[in-house]
Amino acid sequence: MDILNKTWYLESMTLAGKSEHLFPATLVVGEQKITGKGGCNNFFGKYELVDDKITISKIGATRMYCQEASKFETKYLRALESVTSYAKKENRLTLSWAGGELIFSSNPLETTDQDTEGTIHDIKWQLKAIDMRGVARDVRKTKAGISLLVGKNKVSGNGGCNDYFGQLRMEGNRFIVSDIGATEMYCDDSSKQEMTYLRLLEKVTTFRLAGDQLILSFPDGTLTFGQK
Repeated sequence: MDILNKTWYLESMTLAGKSEHLFPATLVVGEQKITGKGGCNNFFGKYELVDDKITISKIGATRMYCQEASKFETKYLRALESVTSYAKKENRLTLSWAGGELIFSSNPLETTDQDTEGTIHDIKWQLKAIDMRGVARDVRKTKAGISLLVGKNKVSGNGGCNDYFGQLRMEGNRFIVSDIGATEMYCDDSSKQEMTYLRLLEKVTTFRLAGDQLILSFPDGTLTFGQK
């Protein structure tokens, strides 16, 4: 079984259709038990694996308290105990149940000593391309364009119709957007594209710079921005 005895790094957690704010978390599926890091504490538990079905139970953990990560950790461990099935494709493991999914990568998220302040911050990035599952989608041109401004602990911009804003957590090359809100105008030619963009923005897990482009990656695609 090629999911066993390797460290899986959490890339996204979706609960009841909402992408959750992440802290660094891992999962190791051993021969007879699971272990991992919940964002604060180390955890352990039992599991049963039959075909593509998996159930996880009796999770225990160490008892450190981490002010920022503890709420996330509680959600993550509860999610693990809700899992009913799994799927592996290339370097990704997806654990799912009726109310959500956890997506892991076998590749550790990179860390960087690069000072991103001034390199991606306070620049008006314009969306150039959306790639989903290897298929490039055209970005419909609108009067305002689709923009992104990366601030300290927050993002803002225009989705092609409405102004939006959200919370941001960056650590190394992690780029986690949550709690997106927006104004409520309706634009006949761009509202559908705007909804897609904001939904994908909340799925983003990492960023990288490629020349004058900013590339935000999520489990099955990328958002590519330019400075003009």
